[in-house]
Amino acid sequence: ISPIYKGYEFVVPYYNRYKFDGTITNMIAYPLTRALYGKRVRQPIGGDFAISSKLIKHMLDQDVWETDVAKFGIDIWMTTNAIMCSCNMCQARLGAKVHGEKDPAEDLSGMFREVVGTIYNLMEQYEDFWKGVEGSEEVPIIGKDIGIEPEEFLVSQEPLIEYFKVGFKNFSGVWEDILEQQDFKYLENLMNIEKREDILVPIDMWVRIVYKYAAAFHATPMQKYKLLNTMVPLYNIRVASLINELVDKTTEEAEEYFDQQAQVFEEMKGYLEEIW
Repeated sequence: ISPIYKGYEFVVPYYNRYKFDGTITNMIAYPLTRALYGKRVRQPIGGDFAISSKLIKHMLDQDVWETDVAKFGIDIWMTTNAIMCSCNMCQARLGAKVHGEKDPAEDLSGMFREVVGTIYNLMEQYEDFWKGVEGSEEVPIIGKDIGIEPEEFLVSQEPLIEYFKVGFKNFSGVWEDILEQQDFKYLENLMNIEKREDILVPIDMWVRIVYKYAAAFHATPMQKYKLLNTMVPLYNIRVASLINELVDKTTEEAEEYFDQQAQVFEEMKGYLEEIW
């Protein structure tokens, strides 16, 4: 909380996290926040915030507290609102993230829908703003790195792949309508891969999927959140790919990978504007 007394209005946590912890953050919330709004907020849904009294008052006046946003979507809503208010923002080093970590193979579909749905809703609300943003800038990180490494945990890859295969059988028609033809064909070929270590979803393809779903969400007048159900298996196969790509990487190398992925989100923002 000390940065608030030094003039900051919104403080997000900057945790050391295990490379397979926080996959919704790493795959979607961080790179999208960075590409759309131009701020490199590493953990926009980090769960802990310090907020100035002025900003608290502003947020309490918003009409979201009886909606789905006030569940899992509230973190990304607060972070995006702070950016839109041009608040003086920083990130505070808080050591390793110690919590009941979520195996990405567990059913995170409820959290996924609310986080991603909130991001996509905010894209509609702030369309004029993000269309004018180019590139991104660092957000100050304050505090000392106390050198605590996050604990590793086992990640189950098989359920992720199985979820994708069931999803293909149920949603392939929807995917064919939404996605680029080349990406749909690629997914079709993934159905025939026998070895899990051969699963790969390239970064640029993942960015196209996230942006295509943003445009589809924008174009869908009703049942928007049902549309997101069809995106969950795609997210799962992307996480299965991530496990293969980062299995031998250190925490630092994984962080470099996530930074590169976020840069691709930025570089392909013109694609989003074309399909929006």
